[in-house]
Amino acid sequence: MKRFYLTFLYAILITTGAWAQTPAQIDKLNDDAEDSLNQNPKAVLVQATKVKASAEAIGYKKGMARAIAIMGVASYKVDDYSKAKMLISDAATINQQISDTGNLAFCKCWLG
Repeated sequence: MKRFYLTFLYAILITTGAWAQTPAQIDKLNDDAEDSLNQNPKAVLVQATKVKASAEAIGYKKGMARAIAIMGVASYKVDDYSKAKMLISDAATINQQISDTGNLAFCKCWLG
């Protein structure tokens, strides 16, 4: 019976995407999302939202900020400009707090 519950819990963790990821895995997922921005921004919006949740779960602010910025660019590409500006501004604020100048420059480029 104990084995059943462990298997059940494992299945729930996998299907909900709540499985802990490493910063390197989150960076890779963000890279993949950014690479797909021009092909399918709606799918990227969903993917980046999941990456953001994974980064939040492990306290990885750099990965979270990048995912938020990608969500902002994807929102821009699907013509949701107000949401895009809000998300990219949020990402810029986080990048400023953690002194991530590379991602901060990315955000400022999109903010104009």
